[in-house]
Amino acid sequence: MKQKSHKLLSLLLAFALMLSLAPAALAADECPSGGTHNWSGWKVDKEPTCVVQGSKSRTCSKCNATGTETIGIVGHSWQTKVDQYPTCTEKGKRTKTCSVCKKTETEEIAARGHTYTTYTDNKDGKQHTKTCDVCNNAIVENHTFGTAGTAIKCTLCGAANPNATQSITLNQTTATISVNGSVQLTATVYPTGTAVTWSSNNPTVAGVSVNGLVTGRQAGTATITATTSSGAQASCTVTVQNTTDFYITPASTTLYRGQTVQLRTVPSTSVTWRSSNNNIANVDYLTGLVTAVANGTATITATETYTNRTATCVIYVNSGSSVLTASPSSVSISSNSSAYSVSVSTTSSYRDGYVRWSLPSNNGYAEISDTRSSSSSYWGYAETTYFGSSSSYYSTNIYIRGIRSGHTTLTATLYDSRGNRVESIDIPVYVDSTTSHVLSAYPSTITTNSNGWSGAVYVSTPTTAYDDYIVDWSTSSSNIRISTRANTSDLGTTARTYMDGRTSGSVYVYDYGYNTTNGYLTATLRRPAGGTAIDTITIPVNNNRSGFTLSKNPNTSSVNLGYYDDDYYWDYDRYSYRDFSVTPYLNGTSIYNNSTYDIYYTWTLNNTTVQRESTSGSSYRLYADNSSLYSSSRNNTLTCSVSVYYRNASTTTANRLYSSSASWTVYTDRYYNDYTVSATVYDSSSSYCLDDRDDRGNTSIITQMQNKLSSSESIDYVRFHDVTDTYGDLSASTSRDYYYSGSRNNYDLREVTFTPDRIGTATFDCTVYGTRGNSYRCTISIKVEAGSSSKKDITYSARAGSDVSFSASDFQSWWRNSYSRGDLDYVRFSSPSGGSLYINYNGSNSSTVGSTYCYYNPSSRQTGISDLTFVPSSSSTKSATINFTAYGTTSSSSSRNTSMSGKVSISFTNTSVATISYSATGTRSVSLSASDFTSRYRDVVGSSAPSNMTIKFRSTPSNGTLTYNSTTLTSSNMSSYNFTSSSSGSNRINDVKYTPKNNSNSTDTVNYDCYTGSTLRFSGTVTFNNKAENTAPTNVTVTYSTTGSYVNFSAADFYNKNSAMLSASYLTFGTPTSGSLYVGSSVVSSGTKFAYVSNPSANYQNLGSVTYRPAAGFSGTATISFTAYNSNGTQAATGTVSIQVSQATTPNRTSFNDVPSTAWYYNDVTTLAKANIVNGRNDGLFHPNDAVNYGEGLKLILLAAGYPLQQELSGSNWAQNYLNLAISNGLLPGTAASYSLSAPMNRTTIATVAAKALKLSPVTNEASPYADAVDAEGYVLALTKAGIVQGDASSGKQLWNGSDNLTRAQISRIVYNVYKYRNVAPGGGSTSTDTSKPGWLN
Repeated sequence: MKQKSHKLLSLLLAFALMLSLAPAALAADECPSGGTHNWSGWKVDKEPTCVVQGSKSRTCSKCNATGTETIGIVGHSWQTKVDQYPTCTEKGKRTKTCSVCKKTETEEIAARGHTYTTYTDNKDGKQHTKTCDVCNNAIVENHTFGTAGTAIKCTLCGAANPNATQSITLNQTTATISVNGSVQLTATVYPTGTAVTWSSNNPTVAGVSVNGLVTGRQAGTATITATTSSGAQASCTVTVQNTTDFYITPASTTLYRGQTVQLRTVPSTSVTWRSSNNNIANVDYLTGLVTAVANGTATITATETYTNRTATCVIYVNSGSSVLTASPSSVSISSNSSAYSVSVSTTSSYRDGYVRWSLPSNNGYAEISDTRSSSSSYWGYAETTYFGSSSSYYSTNIYIRGIRSGHTTLTATLYDSRGNRVESIDIPVYVDSTTSHVLSAYPSTITTNSNGWSGAVYVSTPTTAYDDYIVDWSTSSSNIRISTRANTSDLGTTARTYMDGRTSGSVYVYDYGYNTTNGYLTATLRRPAGGTAIDTITIPVNNNRSGFTLSKNPNTSSVNLGYYDDDYYWDYDRYSYRDFSVTPYLNGTSIYNNSTYDIYYTWTLNNTTVQRESTSGSSYRLYADNSSLYSSSRNNTLTCSVSVYYRNASTTTANRLYSSSASWTVYTDRYYNDYTVSATVYDSSSSYCLDDRDDRGNTSIITQMQNKLSSSESIDYVRFHDVTDTYGDLSASTSRDYYYSGSRNNYDLREVTFTPDRIGTATFDCTVYGTRGNSYRCTISIKVEAGSSSKKDITYSARAGSDVSFSASDFQSWWRNSYSRGDLDYVRFSSPSGGSLYINYNGSNSSTVGSTYCYYNPSSRQTGISDLTFVPSSSSTKSATINFTAYGTTSSSSSRNTSMSGKVSISFTNTSVATISYSATGTRSVSLSASDFTSRYRDVVGSSAPSNMTIKFRSTPSNGTLTYNSTTLTSSNMSSYNFTSSSSGSNRINDVKYTPKNNSNSTDTVNYDCYTGSTLRFSGTVTFNNKAENTAPTNVTVTYSTTGSYVNFSAADFYNKNSAMLSASYLTFGTPTSGSLYVGSSVVSSGTKFAYVSNPSANYQNLGSVTYRPAAGFSGTATISFTAYNSNGTQAATGTVSIQVSQATTPNRTSFNDVPSTAWYYNDVTTLAKANIVNGRNDGLFHPNDAVNYGEGLKLILLAAGYPLQQELSGSNWAQNYLNLAISNGLLPGTAASYSLSAPMNRTTIATVAAKALKLSPVTNEASPYADAVDAEGYVLALTKAGIVQGDASSGKQLWNGSDNLTRAQISRIVYNVYKYRNVAPGGGSTSTDTSKPGWLN
C-alpha cells in the first residue's frame, strides 16, 4: 500500500512540473518588447566541414535577442582510383580521396573469380576441358548428359552422348495457318543424318510434303508427325483457319534512323515483304525485319505466297544525326573562364520543341547555365532551353564555363512539341587541354613478340564519367587479329570491351604477318547504348618477325626440265633432271642448320606433296619421268614451303615463327611455248566433233587452230602425236595425216571426234601445217565436266498404259547435236525393256522391229523411224528403255558413214498421287487454285513447277458444272483450253469454278493432264465433295461488356458462332435499345450492310469498323438485333448483340486542403468536383500549381463536354482510354502512338480540343481580337466567341500566348466554362468572367 502511495505522489509532482513549464514553452517565441520576435535572416557563423558541424544565428530587431542553430556536416566527396586491378585469384586495391578535405582511405577489391564459358570436347566420349576466359586456367571434368544421363549432347560443350538413344524434336509444336497458307516444319534428329518420314492424320485439313512443308487445305485441325527409322516421333498440332482476315502487326510504328522492328502477319503464313521506299525503310524480303534508313514515311507490304493477298504497315522514320548540328562541334575553354556560348540548330522546325542539356553529374570540370550571370546559383549540370519564334531560323543555345583541367562531354537532346525524343548529340569539352582525344592508349605503340602475340592493350579516360561506356576495337590489316582472352580460338578483326571506371577491358593482338611495320589498332569510345562515336584513336602495331627471306636455286621463274629427242617421241634412255634448293635467311643471316630452330621443307608438284622433311629437305631433284608431272608435260608448278619453329616446339599455327615459299614453273621439252586450243564437253555427251562448237557454245577446235595462222594461210593438214588419254580418246591415228579438205585423201580432219570417258582434262599433242609451208606445235586441251546433254537420251512420256509413237525428227536432232553438218541415215534397235516395239502398230497382229533397219528418210520399201510404236507390257509399267546404234554422215562433204550409240527413255505416270480434293456446300461455287496443281507437280515430279506448266481437263463432272469465267466447259470445247498457273492473263486455273447442280450430299470427279510445253508430265483427278446445306436460319447471340467506354465489334465474334454465320455474306443491324451504333463519327443508318471484309463494289462496309457508344450515364443491358444473309439474299441466321454496360466510378471529393476558399479558382474547382469531373490526386490533394499534361487535360475537357467516364488504367498510361476517345471522335489528329500522355498540353491544343468537343464551328472569316498569332483552323476564335476564353490583356495588349503550358488551377477555369456552356447556357450563355484572376483564364 505504501509503495503505491509513493508512485502516485511521483506522478502528481511530474504533472505539476509540466504545468509550471508550459507557459515558458508557449512563450519561447514571445518578444519582451511585445508580440513575437522579428527575426532577421540566418547568418552562417561557422561553415560546416566534411566531419564537423557548423552554426548559424539570427537577431531580433526589436529586443536584440539572438537565436542559434547547428548546420549538419557536409560529408566526404570521394573520388576513387584503382591502384591494382583484381585478377581471378588475387585481390585488388583502390584508393579514395575526398576532393574537399583530401582525406585518403584504402580499400580491398575482391578477387573476380574464374569465368568459365569455354568448354572444349576432349574427344574421348567422357570428358571436356573448361577454360577461364580471363586467365586461361584449365580444368578437366566429366560431360553433363542431363540428370538421367540420356541427353543427346553435353549441356556444356555440345559433345554427342555415345549412349543416347535415337531422338527427334520439331522446331515448333503448334502452328496456325490460313487455308492455302503454309508453314515449314524442321526436324532435329539424333544421331545426325537419321532418316525422317512425315505424315498427317487429317490430310483433307492439312497436307505435309516429304520435306516437312505443311499446307492448309480447309478449316480444321490436323496433327503432323515426324517419325525416325527406329520409331521415335515428334508432332505438331496445326490449326487451319478459313478466314479472310490478313493484316500486319504492328499496323504502323515510328522508328529513329538505325532502329529496327520485326513485322508479323496474322495469321502466320508464308509471305514476302517489300518496301515502297528502301531509302527510307528497308525490309528483309523473307523475314519482315524493318530497318529505318532516313527521315520520311514508307509503306511495307506483305504478300501471301499462295493467295497473293496483301497487307500493309506504315513506317514513320525520324531523322538521325542530320537533324541537330552543334556550333562549335567541340569546345576548348580554360578553367575559371567566363561564360562561353554553345548552340544547336535543326534542319526543320522545332519551334515548339526544346533541348535538354547535360554534363556528367559532379564531374567537376565544367558547368552550364541558360544565362551569362556569374552567380553560382544559376550554374549546374543540367538545363533546358527552348527554340526562338523566328519562322526561318530554329536554334537555341547554352552557356558553359570551365572549373578545372580535364575533359568532359556536353550532351544536347532534342524533344518535339509533344515531348517525344528526336535525337542526341555529344559535344566534347576540353578544359585547359590541348589534346583532341578523350582516350589514351597503353601501350601507345604495340610490338608483338616472335610468337606473334602482344601483351594486354587497353585505353583509359581522364575521369570516371565514361564508366560502362563501350570501346569498339578493329584492325587495319588482314594479318592483324585481336582477342579478348589471348587465345587463338577467338581471334577476329573486331572486338568489344567496356569501360570500368577510368580504364577499359584488355585486348591482345596477334600478328600473322612478317616484315610488317605499318599496321594499327583502332579504339572507338561510344555511349552505353552504342551509336555515335565520342572519340577514336589509332595505336601502331609493329611485329618482331622482320627479316625472314628465302633464296632459291636456280634463281629463275621457270625451268626447262627435259627435251624431246625428235618431233614425236621421248628418248626413254636419257631421262633428264634438275636439282632445286632453298636457303632460309633471318636478317640477312642463313639459319640453315641453326640449332635454335626446327625448319620444315614441304615440296609440292602440281599441288601434290612429293617430299616433306626437316633440315635435310632443303633440296629436291625432279626427274622428267615423275608421275606427278602433267601428261601434257607443260606448265607444271614446283613449290617449296618453309615453316620455322623453335626447337622441339609443337608445330601448330600459333607456334609458327616464320613461313614463306618459293616456286618454279617447270617444262619438260623445248616446245613449251607452243599454242593451245581448248574445248569443254559434258560427260553425258556421246562424242564431240573437232569442227563443231563445244557443249558450252565456244568456238570449234579447228577454228582455233586456223586463228593461229595468218589470214593468207589456211590449214593444210594436222599430224597427231597422241590420241588416247585417261579422260577420253580421239577417233584418229598417230600414223596418218588428217587434211582439212577431205578430197586430198580418205582422212578428213573435220570428221575427227573426241569421246569422253570420265570427268577431267584430256590433252593431245599435234603439229598443224599450213598451205604456205608454215607449221607450229599445238596442244589440244578438252575439259570433261559434269553436265546434262541432249545427246545422250531421246525421251518420251505418257500416261500409264498408253502407247508411244516415235518421231524421225527427234532422232535427226539427236544426231546433229554431235554432228551439226551431218545427217542421220538409219537406226538399229536392241530389245526394249518394259514392252515391245512395233512397226505400223494396229493391234496384236503387228510385227515387232527386231533387227530391222529403220531409216530417217525411208524409200517405199524401207521401214521409217516414224513408223514405230512402243507398247508397254501393262498399265503398271513405270518406265522403259531401248538402246540403239545410229549410222550417218559427219559432214555434208563426207559420204562415209560413222556410228554412234544412244538410248530411248520412256516414262509412264501413275495418276493416284495427283488427286486434288475440294469441298462444296449447297449450290455455292468453289474456285480451283493454281497452287494445288503446282503442289501436285512438286509431289509427282520432285521439283517446283516451271512457268510453262499447263493443265488440260479430259472429262466433265456428272453432278455439277465446270466453268471458266462465264463459259461452261463441255466435252466438245474443253480440249481447246490449256490452263496456266499464272497470276495474270487469260486461261488461268484460278478462274475455273465448280458449281454443284443441287443441294445434296454427293461426290464428283474431273480428270486432267499436266504438261510442260508439249510434254505430258502426269495425269490426275480433281474430286469435289458436295455437302448439303441447312437452309433454315439459326439464332445466335454475341455478347460484350464495357465500363462506360466504347465497344468495337470484331468480325471473328460473329463468323465463329457457327457454319451458317461463317458462310454468310453480309449482316444488317436493328436499332439499339440504348445507345447508338457508329462507323467512325457517323451513326449507322437502317439497312446498312456489313461484311466480314469490306467490299466497296458490293456496297458492303467492314463489320470490324462498327462501334457501340453507350448513352451517357446508362447502366444495364443494351441489345441490338441483327440478320445474316447469304450471297443470294436468303437468311443465313438471326441473332442478338447483348452489351452489359456499367459506369466507371472514382472517389467523389468536393473539397481539397490545398484549395483555400480565398483562392480565385476555388469556385471552379469545387463546382467541377461536385460534378465528378475533378477528383484530385491519389493523396487527396488538388495540386493547383502542377503543370497539366495530356492525360489530365483530355479527361477534364471530355467529361466537362458531356463525354462518358472512361475506365482508367494503371501506371503512366492511366488516361489511354480518354486519348483513344479523343482520337476516335476527331478531337486530335493522328494515332495514339504519336502522343505522350505525360507531355505538357499547351493553350492552343486545349482550346482546339475543347472547341471540337463542344462541336463549335471554326471561325476563320472574322478579325482576331488577339495581337499575336492563333491557330489557322479557327478553333481558338470559336472558343473566344463562345465566351469560354478571352486571352491575356495584362501587358496592355490582348495576347493569346498559344504555346504556354497551363497549371491545374488555370485549366480549371476553362473546364468550368466548358461545363457551364454545355449545362447552363448552350449557344452562348453565361460563363465565368471573374476579373480577380489573370484575364487570359476567362
